[in-house]
Amino acid sequence: MANPNLKHSIELYSTESLEKLIQFLNGLSKPSLISLCIDLLTLYFNDKNSSRLRELTTLWMCGFQPNTEKLGYNGYRMDVDTGKRIDCEVKPQNTDDPKKKLNGGGSFNDGDEQFRKVYQPSYMW
Repeated sequence: MANPNLKHSIELYSTESLEKLIQFLNGLSKPSLISLCIDLLTLYFNDKNSSRLRELTTLWMCGFQPNTEKLGYNGYRMDVDTGKRIDCEVKPQNTDDPKKKLNGGGSFNDGDEQFRKVYQPSYMW
């Protein structure tokens, strides 16, 4: 991580009060804030151990809202015709291929009991 403002922001967020972080951020120029945000997004999007931003992006682009629960489906939307809830599961996976950001892979390892009842029979043989 080469951005010293990002490093300092993370340190302040982790160890100091929110007021100290806000004071530091208020002292940065607009280009420095833009750089900090881009570096943070790049760091988070490309983290192989966290798919949260990739999941949110996929959900939002497909018209779904994210679920707040840790286990189970990642998102949902309401069917406009029936008013019923439609759940969805997304698992975008990073790739090291410079030509594309996602490779279509991923795994389903955070399902709850309802999720397993729906998906397990079709994947078990």
